Amino acid sequence: VTSLPKDGSTRPGSMRHAMTYPADSATDAERVEWLQLNLLLQFQSIYKLALCDPSIYHQYQYSQGEVALFQGFFRLDRLHLRHRLFEGGWSGTMQRELFVRPPAAAVLPYDPQRGEILMVEQFRVGALDWRDTPWCLELIAGLADKEGEPVADLVRREAREEAGVEIGEMKRVAHYMPSPGGSNERLQVFVGRADLSSAGGVHGVVEENEDIRVVVRPVSEVEALLRSGRVDNAASLITLQWLLLHRDTLDREWGAAS
Repeated sequence: VTSLPKDGSTRPGSMRHAMTYPADSATDAERVEWLQLNLLLQFQSIYKLALCDPSIYHQYQYSQGEVALFQGFFRLDRLHLRHRLFEGGWSGTMQRELFVRPPAAAVLPYDPQRGEILMVEQFRVGALDWRDTPWCLELIAGLADKEGEPVADLVRREAREEAGVEIGEMKRVAHYMPSPGGSNERLQVFVGRADLSSAGGVHGVVEENEDIRVVVRPVSEVEALLRSGRVDNAASLITLQWLLLHRDTLDREWGAAS
């Protein structure tokens, strides 16, 4: 992070000198010279900072950069930073830990002809301590860990791997941050058209120890499913409720059976 000098210098040509308004006794020529110097120094400073540190245009600054505390399947960083205050000025320097994850995408397969949805059930380590079971009912999902892979291709690949289904047309439901208080993850969620007439079974990539069970349910059971508390992850809650709100429009677009 680049900062202004702290020596209080008012030497000619310095930023502090340029920002000090000329005395009442200054001549017109001196005032013009001050104005030219002021504009030149500000332009040079902003241009230099913009080249070296694009965050100059942001409302926050890193004071000591990033320190990687852990690097495994995911990464944990420690940051020292400060940010703009609502009432002006800057906050004090603070320390924050950031859970670093690649972007991710999830999809709810929907069969408008049969009026059915597909969800998957699998073991989740994060559910060990507070749920009655760590097997969670959720959307098909995956991380954007293949460089250059379009999100639509990611979603369709995950649908084949986790559920053995092909996704056709898709509607994006939301693009949001699941937990911005401690993670930089961004998740896109979709509803995707699919033929669920033969969907079922257990799927997953064996090398990744995936053991994923397909669960197909009629849309008529979605409200009861939401009330039951069986679905308790944000992506699924958001997408299931979106489907209830937009199903009629979606059926018209995708040609649901009458």
